[in-house]
Amino acid sequence: MEQIGLKVYVKSNIGQIYNLDYFYLFLMALLALILLLLFRQMFDDSMANHMKGKAMYKRMHILTEADKSKIHATSMNILDEIGINFYEPEAVDIFKQHGFKIDGVTVHLKEAQVTEALQDVPSKFRVEARNPEQSVIIGGDHLVFAPGYGASIMITQEGEQRQGVMTDYNNFCKLVQTSSTINMNGCLMMDPSDRSPEFAHMDMIRSNIVLCDKPFIGSSVSRQAAVDAIEMAGRAWGGKDQIMNKPVMISIISSMLPLQYSAKRCVYVRKARALT
Repeated sequence: MEQIGLKVYVKSNIGQIYNLDYFYLFLMALLALILLLLFRQMFDDSMANHMKGKAMYKRMHILTEADKSKIHATSMNILDEIGINFYEPEAVDIFKQHGFKIDGVTVHLKEAQVTEALQDVPSKFRVEARNPEQSVIIGGDHLVFAPGYGASIMITQEGEQRQGVMTDYNNFCKLVQTSSTINMNGCLMMDPSDRSPEFAHMDMIRSNIVLCDKPFIGSSVSRQAAVDAIEMAGRAWGGKDQIMNKPVMISIISSMLPLQYSAKRCVYVRKARALT
């Protein structure tokens, strides 16, 4: 290599000479530096978000260990002495077969029985998304944010209030997809008034799958809705056999006040377990 003026001449092993201008060398070095800085910034942002999540998780825990112990002891006392009503005969029979005290539709749960049952519950689990990079972990010190649930009224930018429609729901799915904060798509984010209540859940699940590749909440508005959600998820993942051993959505089974579960809610859980 010999340097002449502002040029660099490089002679290859086959005798050819390449002319590399210092200006282009400078641009290449600058580009490499910019890429390095961008990658460093992406890494720093990722670590900052992780630390922010851990800090937020710590702020959520406002109770002392003594407070937690008191709540736990009181809860166990309520479950044992008062019990919970299950208005589904098969659910009551399952508890009876496992040695729980039964009084009509009321199931009494002792602390030892609750502790034993909890041994089968993982401390954390992964919810698989269509896009594996969007999958989330629930449990431990992981925080997962999902949109609200059950709205029926839309307020436009002009302040107008109106019934929500399916287009609104689709737009929410698109917003979730583009959000850097919301990790999981919802279900029934907007109750679409232009869809039949009998079939609306299928439209919403379809939008969850097609318009967003993040994990999502399945439908539990009815027994059939729970079945349909599992069937549709099976199709999206290439068959129900593909989702047998991995969660691809979660759902919410609500209790009734005070201390009871309706027959319909018990059926959701039983049917979902049978399908999966």
